[in-house]
Amino acid sequence: MRTTLRRLSAAATLFLFSAVPALAQDVRDASGLTATAQEAGFVTSAVNLPTLVGNIIGAMLALLGMVFVVLIIYAGFNWMIAQDNADKVKASKKTIVNAALGLIIVFSAYVITGFVLNAIDFSLDPVVDQGEVMSCQEQVARGLRNPPCP
Repeated sequence: MRTTLRRLSAAATLFLFSAVPALAQDVRDASGLTATAQEAGFVTSAVNLPTLVGNIIGAMLALLGMVFVVLIIYAGFNWMIAQDNADKVKASKKTIVNAALGLIIVFSAYVITGFVLNAIDFSLDPVVDQGEVMSCQEQVARGLRNPPCP
Protein backbone atom coordinates (compact mmCIF):
# COMPACT_ATOMS: atom_id res chain seq x y z
CA MET A 1 0.00 0.00 0.00
CA ARG A 2 2.81 2.41 0.85
CA THR A 3 4.58 1.60 -2.40
CA THR A 4 1.44 2.47 -4.35
CA LEU A 5 1.08 5.74 -2.42
CA ARG A 6 4.71 6.63 -3.08
CA ARG A 7 4.35 5.90 -6.78
CA LEU A 8 1.15 7.94 -6.94
CA SER A 9 2.73 10.90 -5.15
CA ALA A 10 5.83 10.72 -7.35
CA ALA A 11 3.68 10.68 -10.49
CA ALA A 12 1.59 13.60 -9.22
CA THR A 13 4.72 15.61 -8.37
CA LEU A 14 6.22 14.91 -11.79
CA PHE A 15 2.98 15.93 -13.48
CA LEU A 16 2.64 19.16 -11.49
CA PHE A 17 6.18 20.37 -12.08
CA SER A 18 6.49 19.30 -15.72
CA ALA A 19 4.61 22.38 -16.98
CA VAL A 20 6.80 24.92 -15.18
CA PRO A 21 9.30 25.49 -18.04
CA ALA A 22 6.43 26.39 -20.37
CA LEU A 23 5.51 29.26 -18.07
CA ALA A 24 8.98 30.79 -18.31
CA GLN A 25 8.41 32.45 -21.68
CA ASP A 26 8.94 36.19 -21.71
CA VAL A 27 6.19 37.75 -23.80
CA ARG A 28 6.12 41.18 -22.17
CA ASP A 29 7.77 43.03 -25.01
CA ALA A 30 6.68 40.82 -27.91
CA SER A 31 3.82 43.18 -28.72
CA GLY A 32 5.93 46.36 -28.70
CA LEU A 33 4.02 47.95 -25.83
CA THR A 34 7.20 49.02 -24.05
CA ALA A 35 8.42 50.97 -27.06
CA THR A 36 4.99 52.56 -27.49
CA ALA A 37 4.89 53.55 -23.81
CA GLN A 38 8.33 55.13 -24.07
CA GLU A 39 7.27 57.08 -27.18
CA ALA A 40 4.20 58.34 -25.31
CA GLY A 41 6.37 59.56 -22.42
CA PHE A 42 5.38 56.97 -19.83
CA VAL A 43 7.96 55.64 -17.43
CA THR A 44 9.05 52.11 -18.34
CA SER A 45 11.67 51.13 -15.82
CA ALA A 46 12.83 47.87 -14.36
CA VAL A 47 10.91 46.34 -11.49
CA ASN A 48 11.31 48.39 -8.33
CA LEU A 49 12.21 46.95 -4.95
CA PRO A 50 8.71 46.79 -3.37
CA THR A 51 7.36 44.99 -6.43
CA LEU A 52 10.26 42.53 -6.41
CA VAL A 53 9.82 41.83 -2.69
CA GLY A 54 6.08 41.43 -3.21
CA ASN A 55 6.62 38.96 -6.03
CA ILE A 56 9.01 36.89 -3.92
CA ILE A 57 6.69 36.88 -0.91
CA GLY A 58 3.71 36.06 -3.15
CA ALA A 59 5.55 33.10 -4.66
CA MET A 60 6.51 31.79 -1.23
CA LEU A 61 2.94 32.15 0.03
CA ALA A 62 1.61 30.40 -3.07
CA LEU A 63 4.00 27.53 -2.45
CA LEU A 64 2.84 27.31 1.17
CA GLY A 65 -0.76 27.30 -0.01
CA MET A 66 -0.02 24.37 -2.30
CA VAL A 67 1.61 22.51 0.60
CA PHE A 68 -1.50 22.97 2.72
CA VAL A 69 -3.78 21.79 -0.09
CA VAL A 70 -1.61 18.69 -0.51
CA LEU A 71 -1.84 18.12 3.25
CA ILE A 72 -5.64 18.29 3.08
CA ILE A 73 -5.71 15.79 0.22
CA TYR A 74 -3.28 13.50 2.04
CA ALA A 75 -5.34 13.62 5.26
CA GLY A 76 -8.52 12.93 3.30
CA PHE A 77 -6.89 9.95 1.65
CA ASN A 78 -5.75 8.65 5.04
CA TRP A 79 -9.26 9.11 6.40
CA MET A 80 -10.69 7.09 3.51
CA ILE A 81 -8.31 4.17 4.12
CA ALA A 82 -8.63 4.29 7.93
CA GLN A 83 -11.16 1.41 7.91
CA ASP A 84 -12.96 2.45 11.13
CA ASN A 85 -9.69 2.86 13.03
CA ALA A 86 -10.63 5.66 15.43
CA ASP A 87 -7.04 6.81 15.97
CA LYS A 88 -6.37 7.21 12.24
CA VAL A 89 -9.67 9.02 11.70
CA LYS A 90 -8.93 11.38 14.60
CA ALA A 91 -5.41 12.08 13.29
CA SER A 92 -6.78 12.72 9.78
CA LYS A 93 -9.42 15.11 11.08
CA LYS A 94 -6.78 16.97 13.09
CA THR A 95 -4.54 17.24 10.02
CA ILE A 96 -7.42 18.57 7.90
CA VAL A 97 -8.35 21.18 10.52
CA ASN A 98 -4.73 22.28 10.94
CA ALA A 99 -4.18 22.47 7.18
CA ALA A 100 -7.37 24.50 6.74
CA LEU A 101 -6.21 26.91 9.45
CA GLY A 102 -2.85 27.12 7.69
CA LEU A 103 -4.60 27.97 4.42
CA ILE A 104 -6.55 30.73 6.16
CA ILE A 105 -3.35 32.14 7.67
CA VAL A 106 -1.51 32.00 4.33
CA PHE A 107 -4.39 33.69 2.50
CA SER A 108 -4.55 36.42 5.15
CA ALA A 109 -0.79 36.96 4.90
CA TYR A 110 -1.09 37.19 1.11
CA VAL A 111 -3.82 39.83 1.33
CA ILE A 112 -2.00 41.86 4.02
CA THR A 113 1.30 41.69 2.12
CA GLY A 114 -0.37 42.86 -1.09
CA PHE A 115 -2.04 45.76 0.69
CA VAL A 116 1.11 46.90 2.52
CA LEU A 117 3.41 46.59 -0.49
CA ASN A 118 0.90 48.42 -2.68
CA ALA A 119 0.85 51.29 -0.18
CA ILE A 120 4.66 51.32 0.05
CA ASP A 121 5.00 51.17 -3.74
CA PHE A 122 2.94 54.33 -4.25
CA SER A 123 4.60 56.24 -1.42
CA LEU A 124 8.23 55.40 -2.29
CA ASP A 125 8.12 55.44 -6.07
CA PRO A 126 6.73 58.71 -7.42
CA VAL A 127 6.18 58.78 -11.15
CA VAL A 128 8.65 61.03 -12.95
CA ASP A 129 7.92 62.62 -16.33
CA GLN A 130 10.88 64.26 -18.09
CA GLY A 131 12.68 64.94 -14.81
CA GLU A 132 9.70 66.31 -12.86
CA VAL A 133 7.71 64.41 -10.27
CA MET A 134 4.04 64.18 -11.24
CA SER A 135 1.34 64.78 -8.68
CA CYS A 136 -1.19 62.10 -7.85
CA GLN A 137 -3.86 63.89 -9.89
CA GLU A 138 -1.57 63.97 -12.94
CA GLN A 139 -0.88 60.25 -12.54
CA VAL A 140 -4.62 59.51 -12.40
CA ALA A 141 -5.24 61.72 -15.45
CA ARG A 142 -2.61 59.82 -17.47
CA GLY A 143 -3.85 56.43 -16.32
CA LEU A 144 -0.71 55.60 -14.36
CA ARG A 145 -2.48 55.34 -11.01
CA ASN A 146 -5.88 54.33 -9.75
CA PRO A 147 -7.90 56.90 -7.82
CA PRO A 148 -8.36 57.99 -5.05
CA CYS A 149 -5.33 60.08 -4.23
CA PRO A 150 -4.20 60.31 -0.59
